[in-house]
Amino acid sequence: MSKNAGVICLWAGVLAMVCPLASADILLEKVDELSRQLEHQQEMIDVQKAEISALKANVQDVSEMADLANRIKWNGFISAGVAKVDASEEVQWGNSGPDNELDWNSDTIIAIQARFIITDSLQVVSQMMSRGGFESEFDADWFYLQYQVNENVDVMLGRVRPQFFMLSDYVEVGFAYPWIRPPAEVYDPIPTDWAQGVSLNMNWEGAGNTYHNAALQLLQSEDQGTVSRFDVSVIGVMYEFNYGPFTLALRGGSMRADTYLENETFRSVNRVLESFDEDIAIIPNEDTEITYRNVGIRYETEKWLILSEWATFDIQGLFVDTESYYLTLGRRFGKWMPHLTFAHHESTDDDIREDARIIDALGAATGGTIQEVAQGLWNQQNDSYTLGINYSFNSNTVIKLEAKRITNRDGTIAQFEKSKTTDEIDTVVIPEQDNIMIYGFVVDMVF
Repeated sequence: MSKNAGVICLWAGVLAMVCPLASADILLEKVDELSRQLEHQQEMIDVQKAEISALKANVQDVSEMADLANRIKWNGFISAGVAKVDASEEVQWGNSGPDNELDWNSDTIIAIQARFIITDSLQVVSQMMSRGGFESEFDADWFYLQYQVNENVDVMLGRVRPQFFMLSDYVEVGFAYPWIRPPAEVYDPIPTDWAQGVSLNMNWEGAGNTYHNAALQLLQSEDQGTVSRFDVSVIGVMYEFNYGPFTLALRGGSMRADTYLENETFRSVNRVLESFDEDIAIIPNEDTEITYRNVGIRYETEKWLILSEWATFDIQGLFVDTESYYLTLGRRFGKWMPHLTFAHHESTDDDIREDARIIDALGAATGGTIQEVAQGLWNQQNDSYTLGINYSFNSNTVIKLEAKRITNRDGTIAQFEKSKTTDEIDTVVIPEQDNIMIYGFVVDMVF
């Protein structure tokens, strides 16, 4: 073997020993690189998992918010208008009607109602209302829990609307009736607008395509009247019969009231009257017995509207008992509907106040001051004629223009009150003129 051949063989042997070692190092480096890549990919996967979890949580939150939004139903109504009583005295018409100034407040109302559906059979209903302008505070007019026992029976517990009248459930929703405001002759004698308690409501279908509604209410209310405060317990019943466009509504009940006369003169007179005979007080301080009855009829087609109610209100003592009714006839011509209403209101216990004992007691208590105005103050009588025209601006807006004539008062105060804009709260005003006009314009909207 030559020398060169030996060298070559030596190097060949060295390379044979070194090459496997070099290949192992390269392989280890590749393994380390792959490990680092796997660790990075695992970190990326962990980040993506976290992002996916956060996304799922957001989706769940959005779903829950959407479900909550679907459970809350909103609606409301608004009335905005102006009215004026054409009288020289500082008086207003009814408990909350317009006065002798240009009145932008009496017919201005805004309300928002929320219905929160807890389950298929349980819901909470709340209605917040502001009367007398947008600067007035919102009050909880309704707030009750409603439980649907079955498809025909439900129970309402909380602050509800007493069923005194045919329009009680929507008496402030001007869009739902033809007038600017319901006839005061029927709707003003009972001052309680809301009460706390329980209302059991039933509805069912009868024979011959008839539909029936009924309610039993046990309620308690504190309310402020014109001359007194009331703490009233109410037991009331309601029944409505519906057949096509015709509705017959029957309502009635009894109340027991504890009262406080706001006027010091009235309180003094009350004490003197009770000293003569406890049965001839202006109004008993405790357990005053009150009864009411109401019969309503509604007939409505695409063209014709007929509305009528008759009501009585009887209260123990000298405080006025009343009987009243109205009849409304309306005729639609496309978007226009003219309507005419006749209403009557009178006190039914005038003979009690003509008792010689009462006249003597009034004179002894006041030196003749109350005696002179007693008949005009408590005895009430009036007729009214209302002519109005409505224009349906769109499906949820009605514009109304109305003129009402109050007449046949026979020297009584009728349903006029001292205007609340005056500071003379103890003064009773009986308007001198027998015929008094009330004008009004309003826009009613539901949403």
